[in-house]
Amino acid sequence: MAAKYNHLLGPGKKCAILVSDMQRAFTEGLFDADFRQDKEIEIIKRLLQIAYQNNIPVIYTLIAYNDYEIHHPNIWLQKIPELKKLKISSFAAELDPRLPFDEQKACLLTKKHTSSFFGTPLANQLRCQEVDTIIVTGCTTSGCVRATTVEGLENGFRMMVIKDAVADRWPESHKQSLFEINAKYGDVIDSSQATRLMEKNRGKP
Repeated sequence: MAAKYNHLLGPGKKCAILVSDMQRAFTEGLFDADFRQDKEIEIIKRLLQIAYQNNIPVIYTLIAYNDYEIHHPNIWLQKIPELKKLKISSFAAELDPRLPFDEQKACLLTKKHTSSFFGTPLANQLRCQEVDTIIVTGCTTSGCVRATTVEGLENGFRMMVIKDAVADRWPESHKQSLFEINAKYGDVIDSSQATRLMEKNRGKP
């Protein structure tokens, strides 16, 4: 039985790295005091530096809402009202300043739901750059990371989740989500494997 759910897809011809929702609300303990992700930030930071050096496309996503969207909340906001604190241009919604952002080499997308694909131009953006493999980092493993991985697979991308560069509020959910992602939706690898992949996948300036 286990062999049926242990097949690795492996990378395709061109990769990109995606950083899911590493904004101050989630990385500085503003929503949950015990959920800060300092260790993951350092790993993601190193991966981004390697990506920039090797001309690998970089995609950041942030969750943020305007006044109208907060006043007329979607179902996710109704389920988790605290997300209304993620108002566009607010401190809570800002990208963690420890992560390098190069405007010429990185794309920042604002999303309103869990998946980085739903309601955003992400799939089209990546296809225009001939990307077929997405390296996923960020938070949370059981939430937006998992949702992005599932929808990425459904959009025809090879999804690779970096187990030491994603985080969850609940260790049990983190572990179980990585297990299920690796079994059904993508490959779970570590940051050293991701580094070798990006160095081998070096793109044109």
